[in-house]
Amino acid sequence: MMSERDRKMALTVAWDQAAIGYDTYFVPRFEPWLRDACARLAVPLPPGGLVIPCCGTGPELVSLHQLHPEREILGVDLSSGMLQLAYQRTRHLPLIRTQTGDATDTDGWPPCAGVLSLFGLQQMQDPPLALRRWVEALVPGGLLSVMFWPSEVEDEGPFSWFRQAIARRLSLPVPTWEAALPEQIEAAGAELLLDAAVAHPMEHESALSFFEAMLTSGPGRSLVLAHGDAWIDELRSDFVAHAPAGPLAHRPRARHLVARRGALYFRINGPFGRCISVAVVDVAVAGAAVVVLGA
Repeated sequence: MMSERDRKMALTVAWDQAAIGYDTYFVPRFEPWLRDACARLAVPLPPGGLVIPCCGTGPELVSLHQLHPEREILGVDLSSGMLQLAYQRTRHLPLIRTQTGDATDTDGWPPCAGVLSLFGLQQMQDPPLALRRWVEALVPGGLLSVMFWPSEVEDEGPFSWFRQAIARRLSLPVPTWEAALPEQIEAAGAELLLDAAVAHPMEHESALSFFEAMLTSGPGRSLVLAHGDAWIDELRSDFVAHAPAGPLAHRPRARHLVARRGALYFRINGPFGRCISVAVVDVAVAGAAVVVLGA
């Protein structure tokens, strides 16, 4: 089994190599989901900085700066190749800085008024832990907006065909972590405001062009590095055999989580020896509204 250190190194190399193609091919196609994720932070926020874990090539940095031009914004990503493009995109904006690092490690983050992440959570080694740490980095009243790809993105379409072709060759992990995310949000002292599927149209010139983009400019790059050309040739043939000819149009579904950290969060001893999590939210607006989050 690959060690965590080797896994991070392989992931870093893959995304370094994919960065330019990702920015060209996928960033424009992901823009509708970026708008949705940013819209949840287009509200008054408490004092603090804004952080974008898994910031990639930086379109989120620009979008968030347009919403909150007075705020300092930090973008974090494991890939220096991605961050080079993010720097080029934001170097004219002095309040934006980028940092190479593991997005799960929040120790160096500023107190966060908002955390925004687009399509990075599903790549974490431990997504529930990463999400919990992102929530814990929020100041009281701070907002989290996370968009990610669940294991089931579509019932029928190129993302589904790609996953099925891989599953015919590799044993894919069961994504039990997806169901644990709301619990992690609440355990970190936040109120889950939204947990919804978000679909938008996406188009590709052909099934083959999608496949090649996944391999050269997307998460499939790690498969090329891990398995080699012969394995990829078989995967390509399998994928194309199950896909229709001609242009592709589909509506992949992302999952959007939005949460607000309580203005005050603490744990108390409840009846029958149970420990109960309590969050006080919207103190300024609602006057100490108390939400019992559960044991």
